[in-house]
Amino acid sequence: DLLDGPLPRARERDLAELPFVLPMAGTVIQGVIDRLYRAGGEWFLEDYKTDRVTGDLRAYARRMGYDFQLAVYCRAVEASWGIRPRVRLVFLAPKELVEFGEEELELAIERFELA
Repeated sequence: DLLDGPLPRARERDLAELPFVLPMAGTVIQGVIDRLYRAGGEWFLEDYKTDRVTGDLRAYARRMGYDFQLAVYCRAVEASWGIRPRVRLVFLAPKELVEFGEEELELAIERFELA
């Protein structure tokens, strides 16, 4: 199923509701990552959204600041675990998945730092 990714039994490690603290840009950001899991030798970071969206999901995610949220989550995982996961936003309605590349995430951080 698109929303579940690899079946739970195929996941080598599966962490849900993972809290983090990340010093960034002169402040401390605290949050909770919905899911971080390893499957097929790769790490995945997923955040789930219940927003009912039509149209361009990637543009909507940027407008809502979800790209920045995911970039922060990715940095927190990198800082704590030393890994760089694939980063995905999972919309529950519609059932759609949007994957964000490293460059998109870095641009989101840069926009924050310049603001």
